[in-house]
This record gives sequence, C-alpha cells and structure tokens, in this order.
Amino acid sequence: MNKYQILFKPEAKTDMDTLYFYIADELMSPRTADNYIDGILEKIESLMFTADIYAINPNDYIQRLYGPGARTIIYKKMTIIYNVEGENVMICRVIPGAMVF
Repeated sequence: MNKYQILFKPEAKTDMDTLYFYIADELMSPRTADNYIDGILEKIESLMFTADIYAINPNDYIQRLYGPGARTIIYKKMTIIYNVEGENVMICRVIPGAMVF
C-alpha cells in the first residue's frame, strides 16, 4: 500500500479559505465552518493511502484544466480535484460540485 505526501496548490488553499470565510462570516456560523473544513481535510488526508484507487476523471474540461491524470473525490457538495504525481498527491482545487461540468 502506497503512502502519498499531500501537497496543495495555492488555488486549493484559497478555495478552502474562501469557503471557510463564506460559512463563518456570510452565514455567521464559525463552528459549522470549522467542521466543514475539518471534514474536507479528513477526506483529503484519506488520499494518503487511497489516491490511486479513484478513477481518472473522464471529463474533458477537467482534463484540460488540471492535466490528463486529474482525479476527483467528493465531500458533501464540494469536489476535490487532484493529481497523483509520483509519491505525491497534488490537490489542485476544492470547488462546488456544481462547477464541475
């Protein structure tokens, strides 16, 4: 069983910060924001051992934007887009699932 190192592109970090502040400030629910981000991070951490079991996303749009090996996993209404690069998992984006065409 492989153990991957998890890395984040700046865009993915920005996505999660934006989501956090939207829930905490706009929706005035900081506890929910903490829990939601913690859930996303737990899902991402699970990729340390499972990143390669998920299929490459067949969506041409995703492949053009994030590379020919881009994969996706879902956490609630969010889509986590990532690539397996050797012994690393690169988290590219964390976006609402509705944005994935």
